[in-house]
Amino acid sequence: MAVMLGDIELKGIQRIHTEEDRRIVEHQVPGMEGSVLQDMGRSATAVFFEGIAHGEKALEEIEKLREKFKKHEPVTFTADITTATDITKVLIDDITINELAGRPACYGYRIKILEYIPPPPPAAGLDTDIGAEADAWGAGIPDNMELINDLTQTMQDIPNFGNPTEPLQGVLNKFSEGTKELPGIADDLKNLFGGEE
Repeated sequence: MAVMLGDIELKGIQRIHTEEDRRIVEHQVPGMEGSVLQDMGRSATAVFFEGIAHGEKALEEIEKLREKFKKHEPVTFTADITTATDITKVLIDDITINELAGRPACYGYRIKILEYIPPPPPAAGLDTDIGAEADAWGAGIPDNMELINDLTQTMQDIPNFGNPTEPLQGVLNKFSEGTKELPGIADDLKNLFGGEE
């Protein structure tokens, strides 16, 4: 069985299987028996490979696979198995390598690839200048941060005047003491000048 990931042929494949599913959302309606099911489309097909790479160039091929995995870019995929004939581009999602003890230049591997579905084109009427605006806004952040730092430092340098109402409390107390006798004086004046009965 010939399986190619980009320019790398996977040799020694011992097991291969695919997983496909649909994204079904269940909506429960109060008072209704059962649920309403909404089909949100299918997920990307996943293909799993397990095998053994051996020989002088085995480690070199493994390193090439690792490099493709690290780039996480779509690679072409060809296989003569009927379960994956409609998949032409994939992303390497997971890779596991084991060195087999007692067998020189022999490595076990497991690889998971996902069907690559290109993103849809941008919607019509999308503001294409938004990226430039974001860049322009971001360019001013260092200046703004410097201004904020200066303002923060200025606020810290302002002397502490304390509570300005504390001295007033004493003045109010003296005023209250001084005016305590005013009602009595007013009564005396009324009596003296013959106030209204």
